[in-house]
Parts: sequence; C-alpha cells; structure tokens
Amino acid sequence: MIAETNKQSAKVVEPCKKIDGTTMLAMTSVVAVPCRRCNEVTELKVDFEGFTKWQQGELIQNALPELNADQRELLISGTCPTCWDKMFPPEEE
Repeated sequence: MIAETNKQSAKVVEPCKKIDGTTMLAMTSVVAVPCRRCNEVTELKVDFEGFTKWQQGELIQNALPELNADQRELLISGTCPTCWDKMFPPEEE
C-alpha cells in the first residue's frame, strides 16, 4: 500500500503500440515521487495495471518487476537512493 506520507500522483497515460497490426494503449503512467528527506522529486514510468495491483496489496516486486530495488524502495518508503545511503551507509569491514 502507499504510505500516507508519500504524495504520488499519476500524470499521464502514454498511448499506442501496435500488437498484431492493432493499435493498443500502452497503459503506463508517470508517477512523481518526492523524497521525504530531501524533497527531490523523481518521476517513475510504471505499468498502470501493475501499479494498481501494488496499491491493492500485491507485493511490489511481483506487481512492478520492471522497477529496480531503488525505485521500489522510493515508492514504498518515499526515500531516494542518495538519502537512503546517507541513513544506512555501508558497513566497513
């Protein structure tokens, strides 16, 4: 589920890809996600159906497999990769 502190907003549906000669809608949305620590906004292109499934409780890695771990974490926690690394620096051996 989307955390209350995240203020994502779907902006656009990008149309048109051909499948077997038929024009179909490519149901993708651009989601603007502000980092809760630095307020930098990252725009992610996501599959609309997968995004909806994630909002309804599907595991994010199953619903949106095209996203990498940093992108998924941004959606889940609202924390960008730079701020995440500052909060949790690699352990020195």
